[in-house]
Amino acid sequence: MPAKPLKILKVSLLALAGAVVLFVCVGSALLWMASSQPVQYAPVQLTPAQQDESMHEFVYRIQEFGNQTGVGQPFSWSLTQEQINSYIASMDAIDALAHGATHPSEQLKRLGFSSPTVVLHEGYLTLMVYLDRQDKVASADVAIEYDRDGNVRAAVRALRIGLVQVPESVWMQKWQHVQQEVAQRLASTDGADAGGAGPIGGISAGAMGKMLSRVLDMLQGKYVRPEVVWPVGRQHVLIDQVKLEEGKLTIHTAPLNPASSTQPGQ
Repeated sequence: MPAKPLKILKVSLLALAGAVVLFVCVGSALLWMASSQPVQYAPVQLTPAQQDESMHEFVYRIQEFGNQTGVGQPFSWSLTQEQINSYIASMDAIDALAHGATHPSEQLKRLGFSSPTVVLHEGYLTLMVYLDRQDKVASADVAIEYDRDGNVRAAVRALRIGLVQVPESVWMQKWQHVQQEVAQRLASTDGADAGGAGPIGGISAGAMGKMLSRVLDMLQGKYVRPEVVWPVGRQHVLIDQVKLEEGKLTIHTAPLNPASSTQPGQ
């Protein structure tokens, strides 16, 4: 073979070998990053007794919010990251209080998820969950956005598997499936009394289901009117600010004249 074609062949083979090595290195790095657990992922683990204690604290905080709505004055209501994650870890105990022993954590596992947790940052929060089938941690950065009319939504800014950011198209189908499952579960509370007193801070499972349905709409990117009609006393308040800080979430509300409500009874 002439020298020139041979040289071209050698250069081509070297280039191909370099590309393969680069591909393997990049692929290995991405696999390692995807398999790596974010340092902030630390789901709370509680004993049954601790879950019961956390459930009672959750009920107390809901009652506290309800009592403040009846004062007729603006107020702020805060939860720490530690409290929120304690309530998440107590989801079975809290759900049992409203619906009986339905074990939402087991339902979550049937969808392939476990050990959810929340990390609060300045201006946004990160939702994190363990993917049981993939043996990896998924996390989503979510910001709370208001439009000029005061309506609010939750906007997903980024999603990662391990430490690797993935495009929206990869996870949207799975996310929609999860939303459908949650929506079906919330729909099962429609027959409950949404206006009377109940076991969760004095409100019924039906009323709580309606509130959670609106939160689900927010997570679907829909703007919703952040108006709360508290079932006990039918007090109307508007959540005019949701402030996210490191380790803390604060909700600021203002009393609302029922006549000005755009969605009465919602």
